[in-house]
Amino acid sequence: MSTINLNWKSPDDQWNLVKLCVNNAFTTFIEGAPGLGKTYAGLYSVNNEQRVYAITFNPDQAVQELQGTYIPTESGAWVWRDGPILQAFRNGGILVLNEMGRASDAVLDFLIAITDSKDSAKITLMNGETVTRHPDLRIVATSNSPFAKLPEALQDRFEARLKVTAPNPSIIEELNRQIPGLGDMVQRSYGKEGKNPAITSREAFAYAKLKKIMGHDNAAMAVWGNSAPEIAAEVKLAQELTVK
Repeated sequence: MSTINLNWKSPDDQWNLVKLCVNNAFTTFIEGAPGLGKTYAGLYSVNNEQRVYAITFNPDQAVQELQGTYIPTESGAWVWRDGPILQAFRNGGILVLNEMGRASDAVLDFLIAITDSKDSAKITLMNGETVTRHPDLRIVATSNSPFAKLPEALQDRFEARLKVTAPNPSIIEELNRQIPGLGDMVQRSYGKEGKNPAITSREAFAYAKLKKIMGHDNAAMAVWGNSAPEIAAEVKLAQELTVK
């Protein structure tokens, strides 16, 4: 099973489809290189009335952190406290699961229950309570690693499976607003599918922020100096050409 490759779409078409899926599919998986705006799409494709829960996975997270567990009170009693995923499961809204490819096997197994169909999505807790998924819950998962690396049972639970290849146009517009031509450089940097970008959007935003305070040379050295000094020269030249 694989994601739908959107390389043949324009950036606007790619991200319009992502927005449609986020707002209408129960589960949406967005795969792509770092800095494309995958998390941004999950957080900002919704209306202001929807509550948003955002989690970034790491290999050391335990299921209890996400589902919930008993905690001690000042009186010495133990009470149950819902974790963020269970809160979303109960209350509805948008649950954004970042870096899904970095989640542990135990957490991925837990997500199989969370992402199940409406009739089957139920969780029985340690206290004996069984929680049914809220009908208005939407789940958006993002990953830099391929969708195909997820367990097959979890893959099957995603209604929309999208692979984006171009930065979100709103990111490019904002970068160009801050520094004319910078967004265009970032967009070109992503190039062909599967290519690691020379300049990520996060690096570009960091540079734009620091340049205002430190000037070009110091900002470029801080962001790219050690790893790719040639990028600093390219960014400076692009700005000079844009101004002319």
